[in-house]
Amino acid sequence: MFHFFRVFLLFFVSFCSIGYARDVALVITHHFNRPDFIEIQFQTLKKFMRTPYRFVVFNDAKTCELEDAIQSSCDRLGVECIRIPQNIHKTPNDPAIACADVVNYSLQNLGLSHDGYMMILDADMFLVKPFDIDNYMKDTIIAGHPQVRGHVNYIWNGIFILDVPNLIDKQSVDFSCGMVEGELCDVGGYMYYYFQKHPEIRMKAMVPHYYLGNFYKKDLRLLPPFAQWMCQQRNYNCEFFIGDTFFHYRSGGNWDHRSASYHIRKTKILHQFIEKVMKETY
Repeated sequence: MFHFFRVFLLFFVSFCSIGYARDVALVITHHFNRPDFIEIQFQTLKKFMRTPYRFVVFNDAKTCELEDAIQSSCDRLGVECIRIPQNIHKTPNDPAIACADVVNYSLQNLGLSHDGYMMILDADMFLVKPFDIDNYMKDTIIAGHPQVRGHVNYIWNGIFILDVPNLIDKQSVDFSCGMVEGELCDVGGYMYYYFQKHPEIRMKAMVPHYYLGNFYKKDLRLLPPFAQWMCQQRNYNCEFFIGDTFFHYRSGGNWDHRSASYHIRKTKILHQFIEKVMKETY
């Protein structure tokens, strides 16, 4: 009897250790002014995500009208929506600080307590090719897009994945921005301190990365097909991550104060592009 119990206990421990109890992947995004992007994210994740996932929208709208529009989009799609209290914004007119506020809020109130992989996507970041988080994150704790300011290295907030159960010192994860050792950093800059504190944690860089503004005067054959098509539409202020797996519209929140006509044209191109990728079969 004792032998049977010992064998059962060893089996149970081994079974749990291979990740049986891990939750599905958590995909978080933050929206404050483009409720139309929610459906694009929802539909592209549904088509291309190869890992079981839970999709959560954090609603950071600054007006009642936008708050209702974001909530309505989520309700219509059956997407979980969490309202962000506006009193977390101590400097609401600074887009970078406001963005860092919502990233940290979603991490502290949901992301870092998740028992599985957690991905954060910008509101204008779209999955446009098949992607398996489980395979991509094999033997990896943190994956993201590297940023460098002088000697300061960190990861950008627009797209990153954490293996939360295996992430040490979770409460030190901080995507704040500002001055870091004399260098002005954007959102995620404070992750420099986390990596300095834990040099044993290696980041997996989300490459190749194609910012089309660097390619429009070069040979387009250097780009993947979808990125070539975007350049042909003369839409250079956008980018792709992990080859052409994730597409970033860029400045969807209009932090750089572009005209309404600029975004009307760019959104039209976005819809044409999404229509093309949704027709692809894999």
